[in-house]
Amino acid sequence: MPPKSSVPRPTARVAKALRSKEAAKAACNTCRTKKVRCSGTAPCTYCSGRGLDCEISEQGQRRLYSISEVKKLRDRLAHYENHQSPLQTADRSPTFPGTTSNVNGGSPVEPPSPAQILNDSAQLSPESIIQPEPCLSSNNIFGSRIQSLLQSSGSKPESANANTQGPDAINPHILSTLTEPESRRLLGVVVFYIGLTQHHFDIREFSDRLGLYFADPQHVRWQNEPWLLEMMLVLAVGKLFAGDFDEGCDTPGSKLFDGAHKNIPALSQLITHGVLGVEILALAAVYLQNLHRKDEAYFYISTALRLAILLGLHRKSGLEGRLESEKVHINRLWRTIYMQERRLAAVTGNPISIYDEAIELEMPTDCVGFPTASALRTNLKISKVLTRIITVIYGPRRLAEDAFVPSVRGIVKSIFEIAQDIPLKSMANFG
Repeated sequence: MPPKSSVPRPTARVAKALRSKEAAKAACNTCRTKKVRCSGTAPCTYCSGRGLDCEISEQGQRRLYSISEVKKLRDRLAHYENHQSPLQTADRSPTFPGTTSNVNGGSPVEPPSPAQILNDSAQLSPESIIQPEPCLSSNNIFGSRIQSLLQSSGSKPESANANTQGPDAINPHILSTLTEPESRRLLGVVVFYIGLTQHHFDIREFSDRLGLYFADPQHVRWQNEPWLLEMMLVLAVGKLFAGDFDEGCDTPGSKLFDGAHKNIPALSQLITHGVLGVEILALAAVYLQNLHRKDEAYFYISTALRLAILLGLHRKSGLEGRLESEKVHINRLWRTIYMQERRLAAVTGNPISIYDEAIELEMPTDCVGFPTASALRTNLKISKVLTRIITVIYGPRRLAEDAFVPSVRGIVKSIFEIAQDIPLKSMANFG
């Protein structure tokens, strides 16, 4: 009888685990991507059964760096950069405290000692130091800390789309040509044409700020005031409605509009201005729309609507904590840009930005200190019918006849009801 071996044999479970580990090491690229068990054969069972390419890449040794090693490299780099003189920078021969360097002779430079590195690292800012931890570079926390460290130590690049010119960069000649009586006349023109059917800004607040501006146009408060952009856009729309041509311009109000348009901040900055940012974009859309530049107008009004959505102006919670006059203004502003975006979407064939089901605000009502909201409500009813026309008749989803015909009948009925609500004196007489 042969003698029994003193080395214990692995159990069946251990042997199976070892075979699974070997197979995992030899798993093909497809199985690794799909995260399925690979048979380890060439081709494997999974790939051969599905007609897929089965390739096994060579596994290189993964190199891991500990926190302490990265910190040491960074400290050493900082030490080299902090102790270079102009001559040494040109000659690429850095020197360290306690050592000398012969530039002509090119004598060797001693590397910094560990004590010097520790002393220099103690002078670094807290943000540039990662606290040592036993985790390695494969840890997600490690990667995020390295990324934040590089961002905090390096210079932050400016956004390519950011507008570096603020309202203080507006051509002073444009504003110097404005007078208070002329500005109030143009404001009256805007209110006359669209003051009742639309609501892009609070007329009372705008009139008050207009008086403050012309009381002292050179005051320091106006240097970085984004409201100047709104003022220029409102007056540009007034010139367009009144047909007031500027000298050397083919379009009324083009100088004011171009001056404001060039200084509109980037969206990342515009959102910090809150409701004023929405008003600026909406007024730009009004000017472009009345010049029959529909595509550009749709771009600005849809951006204004999306900005209002980000600010939560379509929700009741977005009005909490505000004054009553602010609530009325925001409600009418939201409904105005909602209506304007619906119409431009229908004209340009572009999609709408929000569905009616997501809007929590009530229809505008009459309020003391504000113009009557009846005309605005009628416009909103027309916009809702327009939305149904876009989705039912021109939408991408085809409806069956038993659903299409009742929908069209409902649209026609809504149009008839809206016509009944419009006063007879407001209807045009074509007779």
